[in-house]
Amino acid sequence: KAGKISSNPFNFSTKLKGEDEGRVNIAILGVGDPGHAGETLADTNMVLSIDTKNNKAAFISIPRDTRVYIPGRGYAKMNYAHAAGEADDPPKGIEVAKSTLEETLGIPIQYYVRANFSGLKQAVDAVGGIDIDVKEPLSDPEYPCEKNENKSCGFKLAAGPTHMDGSLALKYARCRKGTCGDDFGRGLRQQEVLNAIKDKALSAGTLSDPKKLSSLVDAFANNVKTNMSLSEMQRAYDISKKIPKENIYNVVFSLEPNGFLKSDPTSSDLLPATGNFDEIKKFVKDIFTLAPIWVEEPA
Repeated sequence: KAGKISSNPFNFSTKLKGEDEGRVNIAILGVGDPGHAGETLADTNMVLSIDTKNNKAAFISIPRDTRVYIPGRGYAKMNYAHAAGEADDPPKGIEVAKSTLEETLGIPIQYYVRANFSGLKQAVDAVGGIDIDVKEPLSDPEYPCEKNENKSCGFKLAAGPTHMDGSLALKYARCRKGTCGDDFGRGLRQQEVLNAIKDKALSAGTLSDPKKLSSLVDAFANNVKTNMSLSEMQRAYDISKKIPKENIYNVVFSLEPNGFLKSDPTSSDLLPATGNFDEIKKFVKDIFTLAPIWVEEPA
């Protein structure tokens, strides 16, 4: 099944690209399921950056409405980069989204992972669910119905420790209206869900259970695409299991003070607060020095 997941499954590299330089960057893209309205739009655009020399990692999320430069295509919202590439023949959505993230953040991106809704749901169910401490009550009256995305069924979730199956984890990661905090709150919850999946997938209870492993591989094979080979996945696992939780930083650019973004008065687009992405690029370049301070005192 490796060939269904990876575009390059049998590259037997012993190190990751960028590892010798001390930093590996992986683009994480989230798209809709086939047949979903706007299925080629990537509403999740995230980079997992790993400091391979100091055992640190940072999740960096760019809100989907951020106006960015799509190389060779002009300015548009971040979520359109993938869709623009998918309109090509043959489709090049991942490549266009990857180059747009590089242009926006000013860092090379060596790898990508693209997943859809079903991939997230099935991955959570494959590891037996995930546990998340929901910080505050969530209510999204416009959340789409599970069987009909064109209708609203709403979503509510109480605060407190919560065991989530795949369906609930997807709703938790997707909701953005009401009290869900728009794309900024959604970005942080998506990072939270990915961390929880990672912890559960790398736990002894999963790694020693052939049935869970098989289900996890099935979830990936049907819904996930990456350019990481099997040996590179193994190397990424070996590196990530050494990173303590306190060395994983969660960054979502936002409209908050020092959030690096501002609203465009004439559209729904988000713009860099200083007029260009230079400050964001500086922050990302030094993220392992600046993020611990920024996360503790974002204002």
